Amino acid sequence: MQTSTCRWILVVLLFLNVGLCIAGKDYYQILGVAKDASDKEIRKAYKKLALKWHPDKNPGDDKAEQKFIDISNAYDVLGDEEKRKTYDQFGEAGLDPRAQQQREQGGFPGGGIPGGGFPGGLPGGGGFQRNFQSQDAHRTFEQFFSGGGPGGGFNFNFGGPGGGFGGGFPGGGGQRQQPQQQRPAQQQAPAHAHALFESNKQIVPLDAKSFKAKVLAASNDDAWLVLFHNDGADSQRVAPEFEKAANNLHGYIKIGVVNAGADAGLAKEHSVDKFPTVLAFPPASRRTSPVPFSGKLTAKELAAFGFSHMPQLVRAVRHQTYDQFVDADPDKPLRVLLFTDKRKTPPLFNLLAKAHKADTVCGLALDSDKGLVTKFNVASFPTVLAF
Repeated sequence: MQTSTCRWILVVLLFLNVGLCIAGKDYYQILGVAKDASDKEIRKAYKKLALKWHPDKNPGDDKAEQKFIDISNAYDVLGDEEKRKTYDQFGEAGLDPRAQQQREQGGFPGGGIPGGGFPGGLPGGGGFQRNFQSQDAHRTFEQFFSGGGPGGGFNFNFGGPGGGFGGGFPGGGGQRQQPQQQRPAQQQAPAHAHALFESNKQIVPLDAKSFKAKVLAASNDDAWLVLFHNDGADSQRVAPEFEKAANNLHGYIKIGVVNAGADAGLAKEHSVDKFPTVLAFPPASRRTSPVPFSGKLTAKELAAFGFSHMPQLVRAVRHQTYDQFVDADPDKPLRVLLFTDKRKTPPLFNLLAKAHKADTVCGLALDSDKGLVTKFNVASFPTVLAF
């Protein structure tokens, strides 16, 4: 009992501080772009701001140099597809190498919470900030304008008639040397889609027999995300994105693949006639039929789709039902109640409920329930109570 209580005190502290730990610096705000900005918009914003705040244009101005570093740091992340995905999902703390390592292992940096933790781990350690220095900023700037970085390839005259920037930029003032033409990378023939999944323990290959035994006979707590694929080019392109999504879901949603080339009957049974197709099979308790995925076949959208079908283990609690919440599942010694002003259960809290379902009953109370808010003197949202 004492160990479990201490564990949940840690959970509560992490949850209350999750906004601080995950948010860190707002790279979108630094560049002055929206969170759904295109790559082109991000490149344009960086180019404008980097030229404005470059130290060579603002000699002796420490504040300008720090702005230049912050701008280049933001672009270094948002201008890179993989870093941007990580940042969008986990915030700046997710870029911590320790957090990246823990995501691969499925736990918290520094040990974290026993019993699973969050998918991908929760970036911890008190608000990680990237160690991005002046030399890193100049390197990002050089790569951008020389064509070596994301979206680079600008032919830009830094000096010459019309003023320039007084002495030029690092790397030799005056006329920027033109980048050498790079040889196009030799493209390798794509592997068959099913071969890409063989080494991934998060992904379960399914045939007609195992599909019935594992997916259709799933327990109430299990939801499945299943990719029906063949060896066509479209399936081969989607396979790496589906694998990334599986890694991000870290077992909280079961992941399966059906090779329709070998199991055409299984695909036909579920009305799948186009490949690739992704179907979600919610928990048996609320499954009437599989739900087709209709978004972009990217790791981010596939993972979000999977999370949306995750078993809901958080109880809705109102002042009229509070006593039932307290008395529910008497074998479980802990109760955790989240007060929130959001209309839906935060995915993070639902993940906590699943990770600790063996000994904890989790509930959600809304700010509009004045009876409960008054009962516990809740003054701000979110607030978490553990007892």
